[in-house]
Amino acid sequence: DRFGFSSVFLAGAACLCAGSFLFPAAHQLAPLYASRALIGFGCSMLYMSIVKALDRLFEACHFTLLLGTFLFLGYMGGLFGTYPFAALVTGAGWRLSLLIVAAATLGATIAAALVLRRAPASKSTSATVARRNIGLVLRNRGTYPTLIACALSYGIYFAVQATVGKKLLSDCFHISGSAAAGVMFAMMLTCMAVTLLSGIMVRLMGNR
Repeated sequence: DRFGFSSVFLAGAACLCAGSFLFPAAHQLAPLYASRALIGFGCSMLYMSIVKALDRLFEACHFTLLLGTFLFLGYMGGLFGTYPFAALVTGAGWRLSLLIVAAATLGATIAAALVLRRAPASKSTSATVARRNIGLVLRNRGTYPTLIACALSYGIYFAVQATVGKKLLSDCFHISGSAAAGVMFAMMLTCMAVTLLSGIMVRLMGNR
């Protein structure tokens, strides 16, 4: 609200790029943690910017359908991070593989910057209005159950999907790394399909 869609989006993309290049170049634990923090921070800025843009650019009746489609496309990164990425790491090693991902991220960021340069400037509000909006959200107790439930369920899901799942399957069920990556691939594909179908179903039911 305060700085506008384009500025926040590109700032998040810059954080994401920096973290993506830092991770494969790191040789100590501290920069590894710092790179993951940058990536997480950047991704959250991208997500919020796109959600805000969908809300402002399209009618409210189309929001759930568009958000479901956007999340479906966004989760493709997680999909390629399972079995396809495991195959790439087997052939090229994890550092080179992650550098390739970082280069692709930089290319996408440059393309987005060129597109946003031609887009109309997004409206921004005063800092006072932005703080008031945050206060309205925090005082709305009806959102607390959903926020808490989503934070717990998504946190657990993301930890399994993106961090420990493949190793957990390999260690506990004694299956190969490629087979474990295949399970993670199917898990992410299911999540993507449900996300897309949820938006479509909500729209067909009149957003009820």
